[in-house]
Amino acid sequence: MRRAVRAALLPVDVEGTSPEERLAPLGTREDQRAFVRLARRHGVAPLVLAGLRSLPRGPSPALARVLHRSVLRQGLWSMALRAELGRLAALLHEAGVPFVVLKGVALHDAYGALSLRPSVDNDILVRPEDFGTLEHVLVEAGYSREHRAPRQKKAYLFVHGQYTFRRQQGDHRLSVDAHTRVMPFGYRYSEDVSDLLRRGRTVLVDGVPVPVPSWEDLIVVLCTNGLKDLWTRLRLVADVVAVSAQVSDWDAVARLAERSGCRAQVVLGLCLAEELFGVPVPAPFASRSAGVDRLTRTLAGGLRGVAETPDLAGRVRLFLSAQDSVRSRLRYVLYTGLRRASEPFVRGTGSMTSDPDGPPRLPDTHRRDSTHGRQRSGPSGELGRGLGGGS
Repeated sequence: MRRAVRAALLPVDVEGTSPEERLAPLGTREDQRAFVRLARRHGVAPLVLAGLRSLPRGPSPALARVLHRSVLRQGLWSMALRAELGRLAALLHEAGVPFVVLKGVALHDAYGALSLRPSVDNDILVRPEDFGTLEHVLVEAGYSREHRAPRQKKAYLFVHGQYTFRRQQGDHRLSVDAHTRVMPFGYRYSEDVSDLLRRGRTVLVDGVPVPVPSWEDLIVVLCTNGLKDLWTRLRLVADVVAVSAQVSDWDAVARLAERSGCRAQVVLGLCLAEELFGVPVPAPFASRSAGVDRLTRTLAGGLRGVAETPDLAGRVRLFLSAQDSVRSRLRYVLYTGLRRASEPFVRGTGSMTSDPDGPPRLPDTHRRDSTHGRQRSGPSGELGRGLGGGS
């Protein structure tokens, strides 16, 4: 039954059965709840509900109700995050900090509606030298972070390339992942804020311009990030599918992947999109190694529930198999060793703090005038709106 629940979730079935046939085993309330839990865990409940409603017979009323409640909760939370991002973007513009938002609102246009792509946090990329200013802006905006001594924080940022900030919003907690690199240094992806801004797009969030990557940059970011997360959730693959439909220059994607040393990772992501969603691999990436084919089958099998989750050694082998060169493999091995060796040193106290242990308050001369610097309402105002389209 567990395989049947997983099979019902996937758009493409290796045995050639139709979605209606795969939904047939979900007759009991227990099975339907298991199906909804799995859809939520994979981050695709809104897509599943939309897909089921497009079928000739549609979902059963009971299944539709459970899915709709789940989708509504996720949609409201995504709206809260979007409104909060507009507030933070205005503050960053006021502080004169160049930034790019990764994922989240960068994906809503690809899906066609905010409600189809739920978010759990906001990912903001800045230059390493601007992290102190970003930290100050977030603390002033009511965020806290796990307490670490200055040297611990510096080491943590060097190893992980990001830092998490949180703010309590009623019974919920808003999170921001502040990145100084798109990927940890163990991954070859090397584009920075300036590169992404130069080629990027802008979306409006409550009237505030928010810089996001171009579609060509975003597909590479998604594929490298998918490998980092071991492609353990269908949403990772669904993001690749959605953004692939927006890419207009696949030759540019190929050049970017070659320059960044992550072609094999992009090929792997596109192959998973083909295997699980039936989306053809673009011509510049049609040539792939037997190793990528094996990885595709292994990872797709895990998502279908027919393969075991790899242990630590298996995960390391998977990562190494998806590298483009010996140099990339050595880089990843060094990163893995350094990350594990640094854990005792960079481990925080476990308590969250908003004390200004970092930079002092910004002087007025550091700020620049901006028409986007006004204070914005928090997420509560956004929650009253409908689950309409995204920016």
